[in-house]
Amino acid sequence: MITIRISHIRLTGYSLLLINILVFFWTWLRWPIAIPAMCLLLIGTYKLMKNINEDQTVILMSKKILLLICGIMLAWTVFSGLGGALPQKHDLHWRNAIFHDLIEYSWPVCYADGYDSSLTYYIAFWIVPAVVGKIVTFLMNAQAGWLAANVVYALYCTSILCVVLLLIISYFKATSMGRALLVVTVLIFFSGMDIVPIVLHQLGEKSIFIGTHLEWWTNIQYSSNTTQLCWVFNQAIPAWLVTALFLHEQRMNHYAFLGSLLLPYGPFPFVGLLFVMVIEALDEFLNAVRRRQISMFFKQIITMPNVLAVAVILPIYYLYYFSNTAISNNGFRMQMPESYLTFILVEFFIYALLIGGNYFKERLFRLSVIGLFFAPLFALGSGQDFCMRASIPLLFILMIYIIGFLLSNITFSEQHKIQTEIIAIPLIVCLSLGALTPLTEYRESYTQIIQSGSRTTRMADGIGTLQNGNKMVRDNFITLNASESLFYRYLAKNDFLHD
Repeated sequence: MITIRISHIRLTGYSLLLINILVFFWTWLRWPIAIPAMCLLLIGTYKLMKNINEDQTVILMSKKILLLICGIMLAWTVFSGLGGALPQKHDLHWRNAIFHDLIEYSWPVCYADGYDSSLTYYIAFWIVPAVVGKIVTFLMNAQAGWLAANVVYALYCTSILCVVLLLIISYFKATSMGRALLVVTVLIFFSGMDIVPIVLHQLGEKSIFIGTHLEWWTNIQYSSNTTQLCWVFNQAIPAWLVTALFLHEQRMNHYAFLGSLLLPYGPFPFVGLLFVMVIEALDEFLNAVRRRQISMFFKQIITMPNVLAVAVILPIYYLYYFSNTAISNNGFRMQMPESYLTFILVEFFIYALLIGGNYFKERLFRLSVIGLFFAPLFALGSGQDFCMRASIPLLFILMIYIIGFLLSNITFSEQHKIQTEIIAIPLIVCLSLGALTPLTEYRESYTQIIQSGSRTTRMADGIGTLQNGNKMVRDNFITLNASESLFYRYLAKNDFLHD
């Protein structure tokens, strides 16, 4: 058996998030800004580490289980196409173009395209793998650098997924083989029941067409975990990690620090988690008012890690993101999606009803459900990215409660027998229907392999660089007239400014 301190798992998670942000500061910002920002953030991190190290709680796990679950996370990464060993989804043409540019261009990345444009996107996930790619390219060649960078980012994905899984397992003390595999299974296959409206819509027809991507049965989407991994790993994986770390926070003394770490990886998941954190803080404030302990409330929330993270990360990334052309040209709007009631039923509310009797009194459960009700009613620009990505932390929290419900109602004996309480059967049926969504994602990859054989690359790499991309589409990833923006004029390195 291996003894694992939960504090070490948590600190590993924080480190995996922090390293990319520090490298971004060092390589993209002017040194008079980068050095103080890095120092302040490291001071806050040091204080956070001291606080977390006070937790002496441990879990006991066999080497066999640890190696098995890490192997499954590696397989999940590879089968989702990350690293390019197996087929990748269409969105990765753009993400691979970003990755190419981070490897091949100097930082900050700017383009000689006549528009004074620069890369402005949630690039944090690729920072360290891109550094490795740059080094290998310098020492060997561009092809070797691209290969090395992809290997490193696949391993980086796997590392974060392993930490996420260990955080969930430690949260529930689910260290036996059966309980650990149950956690793994739900993590991989958790999804809304997209198959239900698709089949119902086609009843009475001669044949039923399933398609290759079930979630677009209406004009909004709550993506399954596997869909998120296949299509938007750079936002989803860090969001899962931050949310899993959030579950282990017993007080609010690290809330702002933790939430700020998510912003560089995706502003929409950041908004989803911010909603939960802010409402929790407001509720705690009201409780403090009733107990006449307001000073204690502010002492808990105004801590060195929180203050330094907010003071450093938020203003820098606010200016960085809001120089983006797509964001600066579009604002939030209200909407009423088509099939809204059906959507909320099959995507999350039936799950909430099935387990709500156990968890309705828990504030985090209620907040996740409320957030999932309201997310589809907002949009940013012409797309549905806000709904799809702000929901990531909220869906993850709901999944955690589903796992807890299953662990409470399924017993694994030493003789490898499984005993399931009747109350859990409806939930298992619904989860099984939902699992068809991620299975369909993999069916598409399997079909692509069978049809193409070895005649085509698995890598979605048809764009190569954002400099060559369609201008209207690539505006989602760049800043036009960058030298006139506040970030690139005052914060970015001096040698960025165009003539």
